[in-house]
Amino acid sequence: MRCENCKKHTATVRIKHNRDGKKVDSYLCDACSCEIELSLLVESLFKGLKMHESTQEKKHANQAKTCAGCGITLRGIIKGDGLGCSNCYKTFNKELVPMIKQAHGSYLHEGKLPKRGGQEIERDIKLRKLKELMHQAVAEEDFEKAAMYRDDIKAISTLNGVN
Repeated sequence: MRCENCKKHTATVRIKHNRDGKKVDSYLCDACSCEIELSLLVESLFKGLKMHESTQEKKHANQAKTCAGCGITLRGIIKGDGLGCSNCYKTFNKELVPMIKQAHGSYLHEGKLPKRGGQEIERDIKLRKLKELMHQAVAEEDFEKAAMYRDDIKAISTLNGVN
């Protein structure tokens, strides 16, 4: 069999690669295989670098996000400067929740409740969990469970005068 590239020498090497999204086998001589392998290697390196650059750009753009309340950046929080105001929790919620979950195993406080006012906090926690379960059931398209959770939420809310 002749080399598919130069069509002069005998093909001694088979190279598997992607061409236009399809897997292709190319049969080449030694000289052409070296050239093709080198170009394929360089091409894959550039693709990898471009993907790495775009990921790094997104990461740096995210870290440059600034709180409107106090002016602290996500980079500053990660560095250890702490949160500057209550608005930081809203501004950086998407980034903070995974960090808090990783550090504490949960992003909700599940410790002791105060004797006075503890029932309200307990009710709020129960409502929050039921809402989370309802949203999860809707996402899984289990509408019967979602309706059950909705009814429980309504019952707790009307029982305590919360809407």
